[in-house]
Amino acid sequence: MASEAQQMEGMPIRQVTLYDNGFAVFQREKVIQGHGNIDLYFSSDHMKSVLESLQFNGDASTKVGNIAYEVTKPEASISLSSREPIVGLIRSLVGRMMSITFQDADNLEVIEGRVLGVDNSVHDPTSGNELEHVSILQEGGFMRMFPIKNIKNFHILEAQVQEDLAFSLDLRRMTGNDDHQKLSVFYSDIDTPQNLIARYGFQVTEFKSSYRMKLSDHPTNFQLDGLAIVHNTLDEDWNDISLKLVVGAPPIESKSRSISDEGIWQLKIKDLNGSYFNMRANPKDGVLKLKAKIAKTKGTSPFSFKLMFAGKAVEDGRLLSDYTIGNNATLIMASTSSTKGIQNRFGSSNQSQFVMASQDNLSCYQIPMHVTAKRKQKAIVPLLQAQLEGQKVYLYDESIRTGNPLCALLFENTTGRTLEGGSLQISNSDVFLGQGTLPTIHPGDESPPIPFAVELACEIAKGVDSTYLKPHHMCIERGTATVTRIHREITLYRIKNKSDKKMDFLLNHLFLEDYDLVQIPDVEEEEPVDITDRFYQFRFEVPANTEKKTFTVREEINDIKEYEIRDVQEDVLEKWVRDKLVDSKTERAVRDTFVIKMQINDIQRGIYEKESEIREVQSTQQHLRSNISALEGHEKEASKYIRSLAQEEDKLKSLQDAIKTDKQRKKNLEKKLTASVDVIEFKKDLPKSTADKL
Repeated sequence: MASEAQQMEGMPIRQVTLYDNGFAVFQREKVIQGHGNIDLYFSSDHMKSVLESLQFNGDASTKVGNIAYEVTKPEASISLSSREPIVGLIRSLVGRMMSITFQDADNLEVIEGRVLGVDNSVHDPTSGNELEHVSILQEGGFMRMFPIKNIKNFHILEAQVQEDLAFSLDLRRMTGNDDHQKLSVFYSDIDTPQNLIARYGFQVTEFKSSYRMKLSDHPTNFQLDGLAIVHNTLDEDWNDISLKLVVGAPPIESKSRSISDEGIWQLKIKDLNGSYFNMRANPKDGVLKLKAKIAKTKGTSPFSFKLMFAGKAVEDGRLLSDYTIGNNATLIMASTSSTKGIQNRFGSSNQSQFVMASQDNLSCYQIPMHVTAKRKQKAIVPLLQAQLEGQKVYLYDESIRTGNPLCALLFENTTGRTLEGGSLQISNSDVFLGQGTLPTIHPGDESPPIPFAVELACEIAKGVDSTYLKPHHMCIERGTATVTRIHREITLYRIKNKSDKKMDFLLNHLFLEDYDLVQIPDVEEEEPVDITDRFYQFRFEVPANTEKKTFTVREEINDIKEYEIRDVQEDVLEKWVRDKLVDSKTERAVRDTFVIKMQINDIQRGIYEKESEIREVQSTQQHLRSNISALEGHEKEASKYIRSLAQEEDKLKSLQDAIKTDKQRKKNLEKKLTASVDVIEFKKDLPKSTADKL
């Protein structure tokens, strides 16, 4: 493709710096002299970033006058065709001055003049065929016609036409690269050969890290080899370039795509000044993604602060769902180190907001040998070789695998550099042992357990028992009784080690939300060696050839149950008495409420019965009124129904008066019940039970 060839000839790439967030800084170099221009071609997606980050260095940098670049797709003024290129070119040069050399038999003739055009079918008396002829207008008004097949060469005499033709050829060479734009660097007044360096940056594909860990005969000595997989996504070869890889850069945000503020959670963020603002997020969002959104809102770097939740910092590599963060949760920004921005002669970038982390947060890997990566190819380059000290352990985490532990490695990052996360292959001498994933580990940090294989010689069974212990606290006040007891979850891990080697065992126990880890007094038990937002991690030894080793984890929470005293029944009070939660005085006071409630219930039953009688009376009245209406004009026959209707009216009024009296009695008793309930106050604490139900 033309653009790559022209770039290589014009100003080749000599150095590439790749950041692990996908940003790349390119350096081109060329020795120049005199005056002229250098043409470079870039994807239209990259042109804005190039312009905003472009800077010049070297002895010739002061001689750069300006740069010019295309903002729209260029069009050629001279038409070129791959078929019959001479004929097509001559057709495009109508009216232009040309010098054409013709050969007729053994004679050569040079003609100068303006091109009038091309005739397709002109009879040639010599051959008798129809041939294409070019017509030339010479000085003095002479017009001549010659067969195109007799043209030996021609010369374009107008300089502007020569430039137009060169431009058309450039566009033809870029066929299939319509999204490329040309950038021209103009220089002048350079007396002696001087070096010009151009540097610019834009986002490309992130490089990937891959590691090899070799275990030695010494159980604590590891050899770590790091590799980087670099992808040249450009349409230009990287030939013998100097390559630098940088780990620890913050993420890139582009204004070409707006930062999404969508999410099912609304979080409250307290900034460094103590002010609050809202930010939306989803449970599966990463902490670093949330920090990037916050940084964009506050105009800072996501690495200039940390987020605190529930008194501790949340880690960049984790998900929000890994913590107990939920809707309407509050997170607090806390300051860390400052950040610096990339500065250049054209100002800071508005399209790709790349914020450089402080140098303490970056690890640079200068590849010692020059690298060649052809366009659209990937290259594997060595990052580091280091000797580390660590341990081989056995990790059981049921969120990863149930039934068997995993072989895992623990080590401290003593390389002095940040280890970018990537795949990790483990071997012993020439034997492949397994594969895992290395997380990002900063200098001096210890790695988490890195699992790489399943240990089938060890089997683990898990049992869970849930029990409620006896109540240990009773409180009665303001008409409510609160009974507190312990809900205990006991998890038993039964470990069977069938191998002839002892195991340095790590157990990740996924804890229950809001439960506390407890231990039985006077019983020696393992303490957690690590507590994360998801699990307790215990570390202990499992002897070789062990048929059963039991490890117990106890968790408990206070189970609080409330009772409205006015709704307490006889069986509940009897249970409180048996459990010695109330004294005799409180028992009598509660029983007194039973008497009042019984009286209220009796009155309510009487009301229901009277209301039923009222409905019968009303039904009878309706029947009597129908009979009286039917006997209209027969007063003697209707008189007995009228007397009966009067009797039913008296009965109805009596019932209604009785109900009114009962409701008043009930109301008085309910007031008495409320008063009796409100005066009952009692508190008692009992010793907490420690017995396990196994």
